[in-house]
Amino acid sequence: MTQSIFGQDQGHISYEITEATSDNPQIQAQMEMMKGSTTDVYYLGDESLTVNNMMGGMINIKMKLDTEGMKMTFDMMGQKFLIPMTKAEMEKMKTEGDNPMSELNITYDESDTKEIAGFTCYKMEASPVTNPDIVIEAYITEEIRTNAALIQGVDMDQFKGFPLEIIANMGPVVMTTTAKAFEATCDATSLMINTDGYTEMTLEEFTASMGQMGGGFGF
Repeated sequence: MTQSIFGQDQGHISYEITEATSDNPQIQAQMEMMKGSTTDVYYLGDESLTVNNMMGGMINIKMKLDTEGMKMTFDMMGQKFLIPMTKAEMEKMKTEGDNPMSELNITYDESDTKEIAGFTCYKMEASPVTNPDIVIEAYITEEIRTNAALIQGVDMDQFKGFPLEIIANMGPVVMTTTAKAFEATCDATSLMINTDGYTEMTLEEFTASMGQMGGGFGF
């Protein structure tokens, strides 16, 4: 079947963190370790899988979204956790949770364009309503449509298009993530995740566990 819009129904996007800087010398050492980290987004219809490999493979996070809900696996140097959520639980978290990224002020500048991974993208800026000091600059394309999780805590349906480059300015930290390649096909096996050996817990239990380990990953 021919796609009416290139990349609308299925695809695979490969991203890389190309820049990660901080004006805090202690944080800068951590940022250097983040450079070169990769994110792969696979999507097919209503299903998507986002795979984050950080710090040279020391941390691997997978986020599977479909019509039933969400399933996340987190592997940090052999410590493996599985966090499943139903659609109802996700909706409840949106309405009751304390997520600063849930409501954004968004502006677009279609005159500011950039070619990324074969797409002509235009500029978008977004800031949390409750914290305008956090600024997300992105270049988006309307030719890609997916619910894939790409920015922590952000519902991607808020945007007119899907970001292929993101410059996140978070106070002392600035991080740039850029799409390096796009493939217009994705098969169902690419969306599968292996949960063998993972300890299942709720998001609340996982967040508390991350806090005990020092956090730092946005949970």
